Amino acid sequence: MRLENESFVGSTVMPWKLLQRHGELVSKDEIVPYCVQIFPTFKCNGKCRWCDYRGLDRSVELTAGELRGIADHFRKLGTRAFVLSGGGEPTMHEGLDEFIAYAHGAGFHLGVVTNGLKWGARGEVLPANGKVVWVRMSIIDTETGKYDVKRLARLAAGLPDAEIGVSFTVTNAVDVGTALGLMDIVESTGNITHIKFVEDIINFAPEGMARIRETCGPISEKCIFQDRLSREQGAERCLVSLLKPTIGADGYVYPCGCVQFVRGGDDYDFTMPKEFRMARWNEFSRSTPPFNGAICRRCPFDRHNRILAGLRTEFKHERFI
Repeated sequence: MRLENESFVGSTVMPWKLLQRHGELVSKDEIVPYCVQIFPTFKCNGKCRWCDYRGLDRSVELTAGELRGIADHFRKLGTRAFVLSGGGEPTMHEGLDEFIAYAHGAGFHLGVVTNGLKWGARGEVLPANGKVVWVRMSIIDTETGKYDVKRLARLAAGLPDAEIGVSFTVTNAVDVGTALGLMDIVESTGNITHIKFVEDIINFAPEGMARIRETCGPISEKCIFQDRLSREQGAERCLVSLLKPTIGADGYVYPCGCVQFVRGGDDYDFTMPKEFRMARWNEFSRSTPPFNGAICRRCPFDRHNRILAGLRTEFKHERFI
């Protein structure tokens, strides 16, 4: 991976952005919830075979008033960016465009993760254009060879002022033809920044990843390959839970957006388990204690936690680097 491409990867890699901006994020006394992930709704119009949220109650979602309240509350805490994702499919929330306009007007930087079924339907300029910094489109079918790759082009045309990324889940049954069809669009479309091939997070797929690497890697520098080999134990003081917490559509704050699988083993229930709740969104503050991640057997943010702990530690002999 080119180092610049790590701009588009939020976990498992060295968090360079954290190191560059730590002065405004971390002190010895507190950590700013600088970037907050929000699941506006658990509703979804996709049926991805590998979905690790498939046990959620799909009727649950935040109200429009709660979304505005979240923006107001977290702005006072120092939050500067929201990632709207799921959970479910965020574009299924009828008030999403209204919230994007409200949050943008309040000064937040916004990213959206979507399957593109709605936003990539027609190719017309979308209300969110000019208000979201980036959009990542998750490909809902990477196995059958029947996926409409032109949906990506329509999404990019609908958001000409946003940077568009692609997330492609790789299983051992991956269809290479679908990947190559998408790569043609990625290469020929100016506002598409990258295509990220992500190994299935539940059922690791080294054979599929090897085929994709061999076929797609030589074609473009826009390719990112994200393996899922990390199995680090969670930190007892999960400081990343304070830096970039996740708000579920149920209104609770969780330490990250990975709680549905981090317990590992046979504990998957593909929900957001109650034992991972930190607080209601309106009760979360800079004095909220960090989550106890000792129950996490697979942590994608181990490097983040180690660096956050180091930034809050007073080391001796600081001149001897």
